[in-house]
Amino acid sequence: VENDLIITAWHPIRLSSQWIMPCSLVSSVHEISCDAVYNFVLDQGHTVFVNDIECVTLGHGFQEDVVRHAYYGSQRVVKDLEKLDIEQNNGGIIEISEGALIRSKKTGLVKGLQLQEILVQ
Repeated sequence: VENDLIITAWHPIRLSSQWIMPCSLVSSVHEISCDAVYNFVLDQGHTVFVNDIECVTLGHGFQEDVVRHAYYGSQRVVKDLEKLDIEQNNGGIIEISEGALIRSKKTGLVKGLQLQEILVQ
């Protein structure tokens, strides 16, 4: 993606005031090995700039077509994360593996987290 941003293909970014999926900017998606993928929960604003590219954060509440997500874009994800004992464990860093994701059988979209599968560091 632009400005050497490395991001998952389906994580919404905003360019020229429009929300788009990064995979729509390239002719083919390339898998890159990395140690971690990061996301944030903010109490206001709900976007962060990474390499000058605006990226949405968890629990954002945005309803535009591309960025809207019934789980990641809602307070449900925030409420689930609040159930973890994060504050007493390294300032809020958690590790969510693929096995901790609950997906809709119909759409394949994430609809929840199996909290017992999440590692709080």
